[in-house]
Formats: sequence, structure tokens, C-alpha cells
Amino acid sequence: MFKDIKCFYFYVEFMNDDMNSDLIDQLKAIHQGGKVLLENMKEVDEKISAKIGSGSS
Repeated sequence: MFKDIKCFYFYVEFMNDDMNSDLIDQLKAIHQGGKVLLENMKEVDEKISAKIGSGSS
């Protein structure tokens, strides 16, 4: 439905007056949390890969 999260935010913020602003804030927080989690997982993967000598994945 949406090509990326920016399109989704545009839709949520400008195209629907019925959506609760608290829900919008929650969706943004979930997105940000997912980005942080993914970055942390990548960092751990790189450290583990370096320790076993296979390089980063």
C-alpha cells in the first residue's frame, strides 16, 4: 500500500482527520524502536562475525 514509511507518515498526518494523534505518535515510536533494534542487531552480528573470522554479514 505504501512504498516507504515516509509515504505512510504523509498519509497519516495529512490525509485523515479521524486518526488520533496519540496513535500517530505510537506508530512513530514503534518505527524508531524497530530502527534502533535493527542497528543493534547488525552491530552484534558484525562483532560475532569478526570473532569467528568470517567477516561481517
